[in-house]
Amino acid sequence: MRTTGTRDWGLGARGKQTLPDYIAARLNTPFAWGEHDCVCFAVGWLSIAAGRDLLAPFGRWKDELSAGRALKK
Repeated sequence: MRTTGTRDWGLGARGKQTLPDYIAARLNTPFAWGEHDCVCFAVGWLSIAAGRDLLAPFGRWKDELSAGRALKK
């Protein structure tokens, strides 16, 4: 699994994508730590609204243990 780079939330969609559109576009996306997990899903929408990757300061994670470590920062 990729652990570097930015997450693709469609940040260029700021002001163009509604929350229902965001949810619908991800309904069939399988769970993946650091790509499509609970934190990434919720903060993904906030990042679109803010126009920047709000999780960038926390780095990336690939499993439950590394997610816990990243979010304790």
